[in-house]
Amino acid sequence: IFMDRSLEMVVALLGVLKAGAAYLPLDPKYPEDRLTYMLTDAQVQLVLTEAALIDKLPLAELPALALDRDWAEVADRPVTDPPNPATPENLTYIIYTSGSTGLPKGVAIRHRGLVNHGTGVGRVYELSPADNVLQFAALSFDVAAEEIFATWLASATVVFRDETVLASFTALHELIEAHELSVLNLPAAYWSEWVGHLSRSEEQTLPASLRLVIAGSEKVPADKLARWQTLVGDRVRWLNGYGPTEVTITSSLYEPLGAERLPGASVPIGRPIQNLQFYMLDELLAPVPIGIPGELHIGGDGLARGYLGRPELTAEKFIPDPFSNQPGARLYKSGDLARFLPDGNIEFMGRIDFQVKVRGFRIELGEIEAALTTNAAIDEAVVQVWPDPAGNNQLVAYYVTSPGQRDPGAETLRGNLAARLPEYMVPVAFQKLDTLPMTPSGKINRRALPKVDLSSAQRKTEYVAPRTALEKKLVQSWETILATSPIGINDSFFDVGGNSLLSIRLFAEVEALTGRKIQLATLFQAPTIAQLSALLDGATADDAPVAGQSAMKSWVIPVKPSGSKIPFFHMGGATVLRNLINYVDPEQPIYGILEQDLSSDNPLYTDVPSIVDHCLAGIRSVQPQGPYMIGGLCFGGIVALELARKLRAEGEEVQLVLMIDSFAPGSITPKVSEAGTDVQRSMKVQYHLQNLRQYGPGYLWGRVRKQLWRRNWQRLQNLYVRLGRPLPEQFRDVEEANTIASDSYQARPYDGDVTLFIASEKEAWNDYAPLNGWDHYIQGELAVENVVGGHLSVYDEPHVQDLARKLNHYLELATPG
Repeated sequence: IFMDRSLEMVVALLGVLKAGAAYLPLDPKYPEDRLTYMLTDAQVQLVLTEAALIDKLPLAELPALALDRDWAEVADRPVTDPPNPATPENLTYIIYTSGSTGLPKGVAIRHRGLVNHGTGVGRVYELSPADNVLQFAALSFDVAAEEIFATWLASATVVFRDETVLASFTALHELIEAHELSVLNLPAAYWSEWVGHLSRSEEQTLPASLRLVIAGSEKVPADKLARWQTLVGDRVRWLNGYGPTEVTITSSLYEPLGAERLPGASVPIGRPIQNLQFYMLDELLAPVPIGIPGELHIGGDGLARGYLGRPELTAEKFIPDPFSNQPGARLYKSGDLARFLPDGNIEFMGRIDFQVKVRGFRIELGEIEAALTTNAAIDEAVVQVWPDPAGNNQLVAYYVTSPGQRDPGAETLRGNLAARLPEYMVPVAFQKLDTLPMTPSGKINRRALPKVDLSSAQRKTEYVAPRTALEKKLVQSWETILATSPIGINDSFFDVGGNSLLSIRLFAEVEALTGRKIQLATLFQAPTIAQLSALLDGATADDAPVAGQSAMKSWVIPVKPSGSKIPFFHMGGATVLRNLINYVDPEQPIYGILEQDLSSDNPLYTDVPSIVDHCLAGIRSVQPQGPYMIGGLCFGGIVALELARKLRAEGEEVQLVLMIDSFAPGSITPKVSEAGTDVQRSMKVQYHLQNLRQYGPGYLWGRVRKQLWRRNWQRLQNLYVRLGRPLPEQFRDVEEANTIASDSYQARPYDGDVTLFIASEKEAWNDYAPLNGWDHYIQGELAVENVVGGHLSVYDEPHVQDLARKLNHYLELATPG
């Protein structure tokens, strides 16, 4: 099931279960290689999706049905209930979790476990037909199954949230009131932020319909619960939930008895739900005394069948139950360290292995380590968890470079990981070591790894103190929200620990300080205090415009606005230019131009002429008259070419048209075998596995254009992954709109001069026309340069240095006089 929250998703879930099949939830935000692995590993036979997402499926040969478009294909099928031979032991769904081998592992959940869970938590939650339950989690997160199926089993109502609910906690309260929500199941991190909001807010009364809140997915600090109880009292019931995916969502629940004094720094995880048994065992599988920590082993009806296609791992983690007389009974070795409290509740104390939880997501550190070593420059890597100043778990990577290799640096490694792993698995800091510390037995000594100062680990600029009253207020707010000090006015919100959850608080602070509401797109375009302050001052002041740029269109990003030379306008935004601007001529201004206007509710442009008019308006808001210098990567280069055509038709002078690895229509074709058939999927998979180290994830499956747009918006998407929620509609549609425009583009002859940069690395499974096919269309001089790297990695270190050197050369040649 590859879709966002919708009525069609409900139809898909019910249809799969009524047919006796099992479903695999796929998050559209996951990297393409991760989706490809899941689809292949699970041997998926049919993909249920929606029209807007169908082209994003990585394996085009898989049968797919868009439920919002292809209903005619099923309308003539019988409407009677199909025969359903499913038994309690059959599978109902598969959830992929992080794996220590570097690949995710599929957890196979049985009907027995899901029914036991749904009826069990339903009784504890006291669900009834009168309840309206919020569906908060992404479908790929197993809590979504609790929010949906437990609710349905109680004949209660599921209310699917939209994306406005996370814009602010005020929006959450409005949603609760509008739909009379009675039950919320929230990630502990989000609930903790809500408690903080209530503490700071003048309006501390919760909507009258709300009767139950469940917080879970990770440790709940005891002081947060105490604060909640002070603010809310006992009017709203509160529970703490715990449970590994392998035991079907929620395994235990804890309900505090008033304002009791808790024994530890975190809230207990309570007692197991119906038909589950918890044991704290030592290494010999003997029970440990009450109060003594042991590894938590779980038995009962909730256990998964095992790991899909991984019998050895299943046997290792699901062991025979020595305490049961039932034939075939098993225990799941959770890897969690826990202890029984005297009152019978259970206290979670941490992990006994290298599996950790960050922002509610369970992560195998080995998967990140394996991904790090796919970089040829990395010889060894280890990932450790350290608490940041606010007490939140953060990932830190330590690495040793291979002999003779240069240090790729944190930014390159971060980009490599972001392309193949979910954002919450990308470390916040990277530290190079000469050697990894070892124990006498020859194992990596994780305890001897040097601790990293996370308050400054992400600083990429020299500290600059605030200069104005607004900057001082913003610095104070950021340091409070991010629990980091000092923060300079040139530090990026995202580089010093900001994320989508914390941005909610930032938006509220900015509105309180200035009376103006800002959107995530604004923060993406102005991520530093200096930029945000200038934008806010310019938007509210009655006097002279800030830096003369108040008329600049919102889709123009001044990546490097300073300099005396003619500006270079890069179509496709600014994200890919982050490294490039470090090597260009100091006097060369550079602006990124977004092909879509994200600051309004207007429909997105889906044809090249409209995008050209849009980009031209942005360019002229900075430079009203020529001569112009324009360029772009891939589709951005096509936009630049058509911009030049339009400008010249209007009598303007265009000094430079630069197309960076742009492809003319029809210039890329799949290779064929001697038999004349397309290269088989299995051959591509093998090729990918053998050459991942050399080519990197940006080259997977030859989908160059889609990889580019995904890369351009990766930072924005990453903000939402941490909460397990979809990207807002206005951003989610950008890639689709640009793809439609590109696919409908008809190249025409151009009688001017063009410079074409061609990436030196290509996908081996495609054939490419000479000069990327542009020699058929460029009637003026076509200057061609090969640049080091692949389609996307030309902007990465160290390849970007070659790109910058050649860009400087052609900009200098094009400069008049």
